[in-house]
Amino acid sequence: MFPIKYRKIRILARRIFMLSTKSMALTVSAIALSLGAAIAWAGSNGSCSSNSDCGAGVSCRSGKCATAPRGSCSSNRDCGGASCRSGKCANAPDGSCSSDSDCGKGSCRSGKCAAGGGGCSSNSDCGHGVSCRSGKCATAQGGSCSSDSDCGGASCRSGKCANSPEGSCSSNKDCGKGTCRSGKCSASN
Repeated sequence: MFPIKYRKIRILARRIFMLSTKSMALTVSAIALSLGAAIAWAGSNGSCSSNSDCGAGVSCRSGKCATAPRGSCSSNRDCGGASCRSGKCANAPDGSCSSDSDCGKGSCRSGKCAAGGGGCSSNSDCGHGVSCRSGKCATAQGGSCSSDSDCGGASCRSGKCANSPEGSCSSNKDCGKGTCRSGKCSASN
């Protein structure tokens, strides 16, 4: 009778160990996903440590790219070809414009630059080589792509341009003329 109880205890102990191992694996997976989300969020919110993290001609000011939401500018030189209006780049998602010239290479639509998420009606609203898709520039926040030709020289990855705020890259090739740093495209040096 002792061998049967011993065998049952051993089976029970093995099951407990397997459950705890699975639980530990799930906990480790959850922590890894949380860390990955935190890292992705930090890169996509416009944080920067130097101008090269922000894109061609865009300045890093107080740890934020000037063209990012809640970014700031002190002159047109900070905005990558667009105008600095009341301390905000016109081509930032929370910026504003009054004419096409405020937007650099894009168009001003209903007080917002098309490339900054203000909407578009044709490819010419979005800048050189960038497609207007479903009323949004492919490289703008909330924009989408179906092929590399939508992205102004960058790669279309999982429906997002690698050079868009929500995009990602795995190599410099994905970024067109930019550089892939920590999974995000930035301006080349």
